[in-house]
Amino acid sequence: MPRPERTITPILIAQATTLVLTTAIALTWTMSELRNWRTDVEIPAQTMRDIESNVQEAVIAPFNYVGTGNPSTMLASQKASAEALAGLQVLGTLLPEVESHTAATRSALEVLADASARLWDGHATIADAQSDFQREANLSPSIELLEEAKADVNRSVSILSRKVAEQAGDHRAFNQLGLVGLWTGALVIYLLTGITARRRFIQNQLTKEADLNL
Repeated sequence: MPRPERTITPILIAQATTLVLTTAIALTWTMSELRNWRTDVEIPAQTMRDIESNVQEAVIAPFNYVGTGNPSTMLASQKASAEALAGLQVLGTLLPEVESHTAATRSALEVLADASARLWDGHATIADAQSDFQREANLSPSIELLEEAKADVNRSVSILSRKVAEQAGDHRAFNQLGLVGLWTGALVIYLLTGITARRRFIQNQLTKEADLNL
């Protein structure tokens, strides 16, 4: 009596199902990534560039005022500072992971704004006149305050920019590793089912030959 064959059809169905599901998941993941890329990477990166530009304008303006006395630099500084603060608020909302760094940058920028305001309203000039610094050898107290505020702002912006770049890199790496892992798992299943199907097919052929020789 012939022995029953072990069919390979279920294995081939499992193999095909795995490939279809993997392809569907990968396509869905990729489309979702493309939709989220703008929100998670492009907009934060552009916001960071705008913040850096406005911060530099806010940093330079008070020094220009000291050199030229041009009152338009005051308006430029105030506008740039306000736009930088607004950008930091937006960036903190987009990337909650860097909220502590946006807060530190806002604080440093506010200190710079206060130091600049002392120039606009004349308090810095009065304080410099009352101090005993040697004009030929040292910076005036108001300029020293600006230099300290500038250094603090630049340091905070540099750290923030690095953290934003790291977030973008982590986002990209996570998705790449996810897709690689997905396709690797599918390939392993494909190979295992293929090998199993081949072994079962060979076993069936051997069984048929053995039955014919009986």
